[in-house]
Amino acid sequence: MFHILVALAEGDLHGYAIMLDVAARTNGKLKLSPGTLYGSIKKMLEDGLIQEIEPKFGASNEDERRRYYRLTRFGRQVAAAEAERLTALLAQALADEHGHVSDKDADDDDDTKAKPLYPTFKSAGERRDAALAKYRSVEAKYAGTGAAMLARLAEGSLLLDATDAKGAEAAFDDVRSSALGQADGEVRGRALEGSGFAAELLAESDAANKDKHLDEALDAFQKLEHVDIDGFKELGMFHQARVLQAKGDKAKAIELLKDVQKRVSEPGDSHPFSYLQFVVEDRLRALDPTALPPKAAKMGPGAAGPSGRGGSRDSAIGSPGGGGGSPGGGGGLDMNDPQVQKILEQLRRKGGTGGAPPVVPQ
Repeated sequence: MFHILVALAEGDLHGYAIMLDVAARTNGKLKLSPGTLYGSIKKMLEDGLIQEIEPKFGASNEDERRRYYRLTRFGRQVAAAEAERLTALLAQALADEHGHVSDKDADDDDDTKAKPLYPTFKSAGERRDAALAKYRSVEAKYAGTGAAMLARLAEGSLLLDATDAKGAEAAFDDVRSSALGQADGEVRGRALEGSGFAAELLAESDAANKDKHLDEALDAFQKLEHVDIDGFKELGMFHQARVLQAKGDKAKAIELLKDVQKRVSEPGDSHPFSYLQFVVEDRLRALDPTALPPKAAKMGPGAAGPSGRGGSRDSAIGSPGGGGGSPGGGGGLDMNDPQVQKILEQLRRKGGTGGAPPVVPQ
């Protein structure tokens, strides 16, 4: 029913057009059979969610024989309410993802204390499992929508955190191939970065195919470099340098790092990934001590050392204060990100869609 409401939110459609619209919006993940479609339409007519209308003036003979449907005012209200529920599910998943970890029992009987914004879990694993369950609930109930793809993106980051490289790889591939991923550069870039991290994890665990996996990571980060979103070029180049270093190509890694360092240290507006200047300079000094003057002050938390990937924790797919989706790091969906907020706002306005280009912020 939800997907039919979303399809009709764009305008009047006949049954077959609804079937095509749902398939397109869900990237082929949901294909309504005639029996399912018309059974749902019958129920929605009875419930007053939609109404049958006359074909448009000037319609062809074939269209005149079709039955057209339109959302009622009540139907639009139901669609909006369902979109609110969807947004709430995402918010609950995010709250779990950023929950506190403590072995102390919460004092629920103390009314004098302010209720915590985020729930408390006994372990990081319990917290991750709770968030995963909620994200997967969104994916299952709203399959193929923009919200489901955002949930899948967050799931991929959490799977990286659990070192489930193959599961993360599949999640990011789903996002990249989705209508949302194809239409929205921000989402595509986040998924590409995650794909690169997953390939790096596979390189660590599959020694026999290490070079193959590193090449896959390099390919993902090269594609990230060419995503037309401010900051992704330098981010992709930095990750390429890390992979080239792992592959033993120190000279090329240094060349890329020098290029990134020059770009992110230019005067003017601050870079979207402000940490890049520090982690790039740190890594560059480690590879070529003559490339830059000695570091004058101690680095802040989260910087990358010469052998680690710490800096990539503050990646495009990360969350504020929670680290990114890099191998061994936390991850998740940044609900404060302006692009995510735009998508969620459109989900609320249009009944939870977002899987097709018209609903994606341009």
